[in-house]
Amino acid sequence: SNSVTLAFGTEPTNDGDDSDGNQSVDFGFYTSIPGDQICYVGTSFSYVKASQEWKYNVSTNSYTIRTTFSKNFVDNTYGTNVIGWPGAHTFSNLTGSDKVQMALYDKNNVLKMEFKLDYITADNTATSGYKCLSVNGGDGGMLTGNASDVLGATSSMDVNFNTYGYVLTTNSPATNASYAPNATYPNWIYDVWYEVTVKATVFGAAGFGRPKITSVHASPSKTGNNTELVKDTICTNASPRLAANNSNDNLYLNVYPNPFGDQITIDFNTSLEGDANILITDVTGRLLESVNKSVGTFTTGSNLTPGIYFVTLTQQGFTKTVKIIKQTSK
Repeated sequence: SNSVTLAFGTEPTNDGDDSDGNQSVDFGFYTSIPGDQICYVGTSFSYVKASQEWKYNVSTNSYTIRTTFSKNFVDNTYGTNVIGWPGAHTFSNLTGSDKVQMALYDKNNVLKMEFKLDYITADNTATSGYKCLSVNGGDGGMLTGNASDVLGATSSMDVNFNTYGYVLTTNSPATNASYAPNATYPNWIYDVWYEVTVKATVFGAAGFGRPKITSVHASPSKTGNNTELVKDTICTNASPRLAANNSNDNLYLNVYPNPFGDQITIDFNTSLEGDANILITDVTGRLLESVNKSVGTFTTGSNLTPGIYFVTLTQQGFTKTVKIIKQTSK
């Protein structure tokens, strides 16, 4: 297998951001394992893991890649409710300089894109006042390729703030060492993950090959060690997808466009076995549509009148809900 060094240290003072000298982590991976997921494990501490997953979106001819880090490395707890952090961890640590750098290759192993993805940054265009600025701002930026080929990006903190409306800038929701859902903020995502969608045309006739993490900046990390060795590993059911280890992260639900005019596309996936149930309800809780599928994409909404509705994905006791708005067609 392939091994690399995972190094923790002091952030350079000339790396281009405004946070100098804080604890940071930068690491890179190479893997030859085929498939739609790559997993990594620490050789000294096997509990330190990372994962990359990707899927093809037929409707937009694009690929979505999610990069997730295990919560014993970094997580979305901060303030007085930190879990497993040896020292202080604040919301400003997450907005200060956190980012992931990723390279994308075609099937001939030719580099086609490389970029830095912002985690979450103050932005007055977001309702919450914060959002993931993709490759276009904050700590994001293009290194190879064109920004126009990046169709969108988000992060787990972006979803916490702007999808669920949990605008918590002092303390994250209280939880326990098992990251049990908080009753007041039941959908809060404790995993740190980054997600980006890019055009499939970037990879030409060869097609999409694989992603590769070239570096990550996390200020700080939990391990407290200066160096750790990690290697690629086979992804199995015994080591489930990192984006789906806890709570509602077993479920992936994306709806677009939102708000919508005539129809809306519902794109969903799960890490669980068996069919999932997708429900569409109105603001009173009245069931309007129910679909049972294991995974997929479908369009709906033409039979709905303008107003507010909710799309709920449920499977094996896990639930994820997104509010949708149908506007009057022009």
